[in-house]
Amino acid sequence: MVIENNVSYANHTGSRSDGGGFGLDNNVSSSVLQYNLSFRNDGPGYLVYSAADNSAHKNNTVRFNLSGDDARKLSLYGGIVAYGTRIKDLDVYHNTVVQKANGSVRAPALRLQEGLSGAMVRNNLFVTDRASLVESLTAYTPAQVRFQGNGYFSTGDWQVRWGGGTYNDLGLWRTAAGQERLGSDPTGTSEDPCLAGVTVPITNVTETVTMVPACTEGVTGAVDLRSLGVDPGRVDYFGARLSLPASIGAAQPKPAA
Repeated sequence: MVIENNVSYANHTGSRSDGGGFGLDNNVSSSVLQYNLSFRNDGPGYLVYSAADNSAHKNNTVRFNLSGDDARKLSLYGGIVAYGTRIKDLDVYHNTVVQKANGSVRAPALRLQEGLSGAMVRNNLFVTDRASLVESLTAYTPAQVRFQGNGYFSTGDWQVRWGGGTYNDLGLWRTAAGQERLGSDPTGTSEDPCLAGVTVPITNVTETVTMVPACTEGVTGAVDLRSLGVDPGRVDYFGARLSLPASIGAAQPKPAA
């Protein structure tokens, strides 16, 4: 199943769960979430979850999606969230998550919990203000969950929480966790993506969501997915042809006027 080209906006929940934008839930396999926009939801923008103790949740992909200011009510979530029981071979790549704190709720851009194996997190752009960029209760090894070519930018304190450790620098996290490496070469960046707003018409309301790189060169440092056996397709979130190498995130930079 492919879920694409949708908008999920301002969903609410009266409980301590749900209220999110999109999700691949129990027993989903070989399915794709792509080219969707989720913003200002109480719960997660994109949830990958399984509570079933079987091997049915596998081979799913979350790519070229936008998440803006999600998890406004529930800090146990985040822009993208993945956890559960025996989730295998999950690909998360070329998404853009811009996560803003909402009072005392400071959900991360990406939250991982227990149960993942064979997951790949590549070429995503994670942006926060006062929240962590990544939070994982488990200190996953690269054999379990591998990070490569992602952008991590914070207008507040740069922070990744990994297992029992907290890291305030990309290099320190890379050394401690073995993440953001391609062979012996370091990957990933903490450069400013210079994001600009995009106008989104929602019925009778027009919203501006800040998720598009305004720098003409985009966010450099993405890994070449094709060389790693992954076909990212031909276009970004807005239908622009992917450059080679592609810019980090869901959107390619706009060409200079």
